Amino acid sequence: EERIVVTAAHVVEGLKEADVYLVPEDKILPATVEVVDGLDLAFLRVSVRALAEKTKEEYSVVKRTQDNIEEGATIYAMGYNPYGELCEFSGIVLEDWIYVEDFDNYMLICDCQASPGMSGGAAVTEGGGLAGLICGENDKGILVILPVAVLQSEYELITKN
Repeated sequence: EERIVVTAAHVVEGLKEADVYLVPEDKILPATVEVVDGLDLAFLRVSVRALAEKTKEEYSVVKRTQDNIEEGATIYAMGYNPYGELCEFSGIVLEDWIYVEDFDNYMLICDCQASPGMSGGAAVTEGGGLAGLICGENDKGILVILPVAVLQSEYELITKN
């Protein structure tokens, strides 16, 4: 009866509901927001009826399986900036699983440019697999990504409840 949309928790901070846009001009019905404690991760529950009007051909789908992500692998950061423009940048994985105190979790660290507003967007491997969720970037162009393994385990927990 519903689909789950994943985003960074700081994008929907303080909200119980949020409007979901698959692309900037294409609003879907409001979604219920569930923030994961201790992670920069939120799940948005969207009604299947809201999505039923859309066809799969209208939107690209990221593969659910994770490619082998190692240091030196190419990553593509994808998301929308505050002006509604789709941005895509490529970079290299510097660390594939390192504890980052600011996020209190293990993260992927990439040498990759990002644009303000891309938090919650996808980090994708060359093979089209989901590497993780963009959580932030510092002023030196280092991108912090919540790994897909963490997303999958948290998804399994919320779908069981």
